[in-house]
Amino acid sequence: MEYRFTSTTLLMMGGLLIWGADFLIVYTFAAVACARQFADLELAGLGIIPAVTVAVSALALVAAALIGRSALRRLQARNPEQPRRFIDFLALAVSVLAIIAIAWNALPALLIEEAC
Repeated sequence: MEYRFTSTTLLMMGGLLIWGADFLIVYTFAAVACARQFADLELAGLGIIPAVTVAVSALALVAAALIGRSALRRLQARNPEQPRRFIDFLALAVSVLAIIAIAWNALPALLIEEAC
């Protein structure tokens, strides 16, 4: 079977790409909110920075979990070929690591009272 390089690489590294996007969005938003002095606003009873962090991190967690779930389903299929098995195992492992990193990344915004 032939594997397309781009789609295979995106599948294997999808979790890291999602975590990187989450990291970039969360910390860029926090920096802009502090620099433009709108970090004191509230959204749904939370400060704007924790609210945006929770929303973006939740989306990232769902996306990484979907990648991991699809890789796990393919791993559990009967008699997958060896290259495909490696690709799916790597996609699952990276998505699990990304889920841990995303959750770890969201903790400071939830635990620290003063944002700026």
